Amino acid sequence: MRLHGRMPEWPNGADCKSVCRRFESGSGLSGGYGDAMLFSQWVYRGAAVYGTVVTLPLFFTEQRFGREHPPAVTHPEFYYGFLGLVIAWQLAFWVIGGDPVRYRPLMPATFIEKFAFVISTPLLVALGRTPLFMLLPVVGDGLLGVLFVAAWRQTPRGPAGAHGPDRPAGAVGAALPVEDPL
Repeated sequence: MRLHGRMPEWPNGADCKSVCRRFESGSGLSGGYGDAMLFSQWVYRGAAVYGTVVTLPLFFTEQRFGREHPPAVTHPEFYYGFLGLVIAWQLAFWVIGGDPVRYRPLMPATFIEKFAFVISTPLLVALGRTPLFMLLPVVGDGLLGVLFVAAWRQTPRGPAGAHGPDRPAGAVGAALPVEDPL
């Protein structure tokens, strides 16, 4: 965009009013799919931020964790390996949130990531193999799992070989303008 005088001149020839309408409708922020895409973006990006915030401190609390929840960690490679895996999933959530249409096929894997914990933990509590307080994080993961399913259902399938209405296959970076056939 170049400013000449007072009115901006957009590279694809659009005027200021059409650009403003696009952003007011939400399509400028969500790749042209409106509220459904915006919902998916917020769900996945929010999950990434939340998961990172609650996981990173655990890298520095191994000893305390062992004292407060005996027995002590006897295999730190499992402890830190698990935390690394959790952080890797937070990165995947962030990437999915950046372009939900493109990464929609990956979304069902995120259901498994959440519901494996949500289903197994209450069973372990019922069998007396894990403490009752572990049900608290189950609530958060269960809510995120339900939101992931809702985001997947609302996210439109992209056309085969394309990555959204404004981004042709293979495009990198910002969306390229596409002429509207109507």
